Amino acid sequence: MEAADVGEDQTVPSTSRSRLRRGLVVAALALLVVLGLAGPAGADPAKPTNYRSHVTSVKPTSSVITVKVVGGDGFLDVNVEPGHEVVVSGYDGEPYLRFSKDGTVEENQNSPATYLNRNRYATTPVPAALQGKNLPPAAWLKVGSGGHYAWHDHRIHFMGKDPSAVPGLSQGRPVVWAGGVPMTVDGKKLVVHGEYRLLKAPNPLPWLAIAAIGTVLIVVVGRRRPVLVAAIALLIGGVAALWVGVEQNRAIPPGAGATALTVILPVVAIVAALVAIARWSTPVGVIAALASAATTGGWVLTRYSVLTKAVLPTNLSPNADRLGTSIALATAIGGAILTVRSGGLSLPRLEDADTADAADADPGPAATASPPA
Repeated sequence: MEAADVGEDQTVPSTSRSRLRRGLVVAALALLVVLGLAGPAGADPAKPTNYRSHVTSVKPTSSVITVKVVGGDGFLDVNVEPGHEVVVSGYDGEPYLRFSKDGTVEENQNSPATYLNRNRYATTPVPAALQGKNLPPAAWLKVGSGGHYAWHDHRIHFMGKDPSAVPGLSQGRPVVWAGGVPMTVDGKKLVVHGEYRLLKAPNPLPWLAIAAIGTVLIVVVGRRRPVLVAAIALLIGGVAALWVGVEQNRAIPPGAGATALTVILPVVAIVAALVAIARWSTPVGVIAALASAATTGGWVLTRYSVLTKAVLPTNLSPNADRLGTSIALATAIGGAILTVRSGGLSLPRLEDADTADAADADPGPAATASPPA
């Protein structure tokens, strides 16, 4: 009978189970938030690509505007000096964008280009009323300010999926923009000319190797104090991710789909890592380290294409961006491994639970009252 009672007492304290569930839930929620929200906030933003497009000339030349391509081949970026008016023509010659003298940027809602330019491959349907040759009068809607705006312009990039369909493109030879991009500056016509080409995709293996080596180093160094070392590594990874995210955001002009999440997520990872460093010997520190690892790892997953594409939307050199991403990946994996191996959230052994339960059940001999004299 007594043996049966002992067997029934071999249970794990509910506080330990609660701690484990709490840690796993926090890490899972952090990862879900990253994967769900780290996607682009703007519609079809500048992304890594293997295509590069650039402006070759503006004819006639003008000191009023600065024109360049950003996002590889995704967006035409125009900056207009104050006090001048620029009107960009759509695909049928209709007014599409208007840069006013006060810097206001407006988009003509009755231009087919307004709908065709909403994504890289012009898949947004054009309203039936705008499909004929006789378009309604322009209806202007403010979309920007400061005389600066960028948009998908399908005259500056390859619209197909198979580069072999265009002679020389798959071999890396340049293809001239057909017809250029016409616009008027203070009523005078000009055309922006350019060309695009396909670049060779980089090999991601060297960057994955760097991440693997970094992961091994973190795990080896953290054998004695796994949570503390994991937290420090995750702080380094968060700083690297923040550096990369800030430079990426700075490179994306208005209208090209920049998202603050590329910066916010590394900040969250850094804050969680700092909490983990301060509380590394407690369950709070373990949970914070897991949250930091999940957030950093999710941030890396959403931008894995920087390792496989030749042209990146950033002010950094492509290799600097890839290095920062590899560092973040190494710290996310290494930090997660160390945190899990630390046992800070693991269930206690049954023998330990028995000892604790026995101590609780047997407080020792009770004091007895002295017999009356």
